[in-house]
Order: sequence, then structure tokens, then C-alpha cells
Amino acid sequence: MKTMLIAVGSDIITQELMRVFQGKYQVYTCGRGDDTLRILQELKPDILIINLSLSNITGLSVLQHTTYKSPVIIALTNYLSDRLLQAVQAVEAGALIRFPCSIECIISHLNRLLNK
Repeated sequence: MKTMLIAVGSDIITQELMRVFQGKYQVYTCGRGDDTLRILQELKPDILIINLSLSNITGLSVLQHTTYKSPVIIALTNYLSDRLLQAVQAVEAGALIRFPCSIECIISHLNRLLNK
């Protein structure tokens, strides 16, 4: 079974994503950037859903500083301008989604990436 790491920093969104993806994937969660960085290195998930504005260490910094890159990355952001450009560069092989967004939007992007 493929593994998924959800690092969005919101209990409500994390619970909803877990509800949708549990059973399809082995789902792991964390809410802080430093935890995400550590778990990425240990777990090496197949799918990463990350909020670029995580606390402690931003999700953008996590993506820029980890040596492990998930095969599928969905990055959620509310950054604008230059920060948005950096975010796009950080997830070249994934999807960048304006946050907040619907769970359906995340599912749609994930399905598109997995069916490439």
C-alpha cells in the first residue's frame, strides 16, 4: 500500500483528508514543519500533501531543505508574488493549489498526478 504524509497544520483539514484517504493509502500526519522534515526523511512517503505556511519551519523551507522528494507533492499555499514563484519551483513535479480550497480540489489534483 502506498504511503501518504499529510502536513497541513489544521486539525479540521487533516481529519477530513484522513477520512477521504484512509483505506486507500497508509496515512501519516503531522502539523509542524520540523516534524514534517524529520518524517519525510524517515518515512519517504509516496505522496505528500503539505501546507507551505506550516509553523516552526515553513512547508516551503521543508521542500527546499529535504534531501527526499516525494514522487507526488501537493502544496497548498496562500502566498503571493515572489513567494508563489518559489513555491511553484519547489513543487515542479506536483501541484500547487491556492489555499483554502475544497477537499474535492485536492482529490482532483492528486488523481491527475497519479494518472500521469
